[in-house]
Amino acid sequence: MRLRVFGYSFDKDGLPPALTRTALFESLSQTGERALRNGTFQIAATEVSHGLGAKAEKWWGGILLKVRDARGFNKLIRDQDGKRKVTAEKLKANEEIAEVNFFIAHPVTGSGLYAHYHQSASLVSDFRWVCYKTFDEHRKECRNAALAADGLSNSEQKAIRARYQGTLSLNQLVRSEQLKALVKTLKKVNSVTVKVVMVQTNERLFRGIQQQASSRSVKFTFPSDQSVARLADDVGDVSGSDQIQALSVSGITPSGRERTLNLNKNPFVFEEWDYDEAMGNMELDLDDWEDSIASAPVIKRLIEVAKDVKVRQLLDAS
Repeated sequence: MRLRVFGYSFDKDGLPPALTRTALFESLSQTGERALRNGTFQIAATEVSHGLGAKAEKWWGGILLKVRDARGFNKLIRDQDGKRKVTAEKLKANEEIAEVNFFIAHPVTGSGLYAHYHQSASLVSDFRWVCYKTFDEHRKECRNAALAADGLSNSEQKAIRARYQGTLSLNQLVRSEQLKALVKTLKKVNSVTVKVVMVQTNERLFRGIQQQASSRSVKFTFPSDQSVARLADDVGDVSGSDQIQALSVSGITPSGRERTLNLNKNPFVFEEWDYDEAMGNMELDLDDWEDSIASAPVIKRLIEVAKDVKVRQLLDAS
């Protein structure tokens, strides 16, 4: 089985003005952990060292635990004669099947790396939902604490509610060679936003701004009957240009869900390891999340990936 590393980022747009993209991890470091869906998901995060040369930074490291409700599993046995048999095994009364995912996050942008293996919590579904839900609970707690102050006027209460209005949205970061294939999985493309290095425009209205800018963003929107396959080819061609700093595609999946694909022109390297080798003899003390996260071999591997200059540039920019 393979342990694969994926990249993710959080949208700036839609965030509550009073909170940052790293508020999720800050709240987890203070509370120790959060349990969601009656304990099916448990998430925790703490600061971990991320040394780059003489500069020792503190990034966020974390664990997402997914507990399964199955009370048994099947085991394949091969004897010395080559004969095979399958046996049904049952867990003890105090045992549960648990899948473990590790992640790290940039101290400013919140962008990070997520280690995933087959049947563990997925990045675009489970981890996205857990981040959204955990952030939302923290947002409400902060809002309610601010509203509990004595003597607030109606206008002050309204201002507080506005400052804490918003949400946290997670997107998967993709490499340029993957972008065309992923766009083709969409049922409909709503828009393509491109950040261009060269600032050129014939519009007189923007000439003053143009003289001071180093780049510009252009957003293209499409009718509902536009060919996704043709757009995917065009997006693939555009993404290869040296003049493109960043590119995102927003669309609808066949199941009707919104999905955003982000490409940053800083080359991104996904890593992949053998599961048994990377996980080693893992043993986590869930009464000591901080030490379990900081000492986890996979966290150390993710930090090494993040030290790569090209990966670091991507996480800095997202």
